[in-house]
Amino acid sequence: MPPKTDKAAAVTAEEFTGNGSQVTPWDRPPPKFDGEAKKWPIWYQRFQNHCTRMAIEHVLEGKDVDDETEAKRHKKMVHMELLEALDDQSVNLIKHVKEKDGAECWRILVAHYEGSCEDKVNATIKELGNLKMGEEESMAEYIARADNIKEIFINNSVSLDDRFVIWAVKNGLPKEYSVLVDVLDTTKSVDYEGLKSTLKNKANQIKSRNEPSDSVMKAIVGPTAMENLQTRIQECKGDRVLFM
Repeated sequence: MPPKTDKAAAVTAEEFTGNGSQVTPWDRPPPKFDGEAKKWPIWYQRFQNHCTRMAIEHVLEGKDVDDETEAKRHKKMVHMELLEALDDQSVNLIKHVKEKDGAECWRILVAHYEGSCEDKVNATIKELGNLKMGEEESMAEYIARADNIKEIFINNSVSLDDRFVIWAVKNGLPKEYSVLVDVLDTTKSVDYEGLKSTLKNKANQIKSRNEPSDSVMKAIVGPTAMENLQTRIQECKGDRVLFM
C-alpha cells in the first residue's frame, strides 16, 4: 500500500503566479468533463494527473493508505473533486454513493464510460435493481437518476419494460411513501410518467407538512400574546399599564 503522504510531500516544485504568490495543487480546479463519451479518455488522463498532484491518485487505483482516517479523507477529497469536475448527467451516476466514497464513484464512472455495450447494460440492470432514494436526495434528483438509467438502455438499443422501472422506483422509496406505494399497487394502474407526477406531488405534501406554518413561525419570532396585550393597553391608557 502507498505510504501516507502529506501536502508538503505532494508538492515537488514550487510554482508561482505572475504576482509572486505561490500556487499549490489544491489551488488548481479539476479539469472539466462535459459527459461526452468520446472525450472520456483524454479527461481520464487529465483527472489522474490532477489527483497525482494532490497525492490522492491511489484512490483511483483502488488502493488505500495505511491510516484508515487518512484513507477516508482521501476518498472524500476525490469525491469533492469529481463533483466539481463533472457535468450534471455524470454527477447523477454517482449521487447515490454513500459516505462520499470517491473510489466507488470512480469505479462507477469507469464502468459507465469504458465498458462495452453489454457491460454497460448489465451494470445498469444491477443499478436499477439496487435503486434506493438517498436520505438527503430530493424526489427530483431520485427521478432524474431513474430517467438516466432508462436513457442508458435507450442509447444502447435495449428495450426495457416500464413496469420494471416502475417497480424499481417504488421499491427504492423510503418508508414515508409506503402507504402511497400500497395504494398504487392495489388500486391503480399507473404508467411511468404518471408515477413520476404522483411522487413529486407526494414529496411536495411531505415537505409542506414538515415545514412550520406561518402562524407557528410568527409565534416563534414575533411578540408573545401577552406582550401584544400590554402594548394595546398602553396605547389606550397612556403610561398606565395593567398587569394581569
